[in-house]
Amino acid sequence: METGKKKSQGFTLIEFLVVLVILSVVLGLATLRLPNQDQRYFQDRLEQLTAGLNIAQDESVITGVPILVQIDPVGWRFYQLHARNQFRLLQSPLAPQDWHKKVELSGLTELVIGQESITEPWSVEIKQDQFKAQISKTEMLLFQLQIIR
Repeated sequence: METGKKKSQGFTLIEFLVVLVILSVVLGLATLRLPNQDQRYFQDRLEQLTAGLNIAQDESVITGVPILVQIDPVGWRFYQLHARNQFRLLQSPLAPQDWHKKVELSGLTELVIGQESITEPWSVEIKQDQFKAQISKTEMLLFQLQIIR
């Protein structure tokens, strides 16, 4: 026989709130450990630009036609020398690209690939917020990216 005690069926409000607090603390800590998305996106764009420079270098060597590269605070573009010394905007994979956010540039922001001398140094420093990187041409005529911390 039952003596006035009812069996509990479920969680109390306090138990439920404690579980929610624990979950929110764990999720908050996990969020802090995620990499900075702005930095990751900036680095991805820099890697894309570096790869584009190396593709343009290869294309210029193969075709014998110079390629003009322009990098500015908005983005970058590749042009190929066409008839009557006019440059034409290239498309995929060297299509114009924009930065995610505005950047600051120092160094040479324009280069004609295929007409430069072998010993001519080239580098550009690119800064976005507190992130900084440098793209330069190596002695083997490849472009390399260096993240500056």
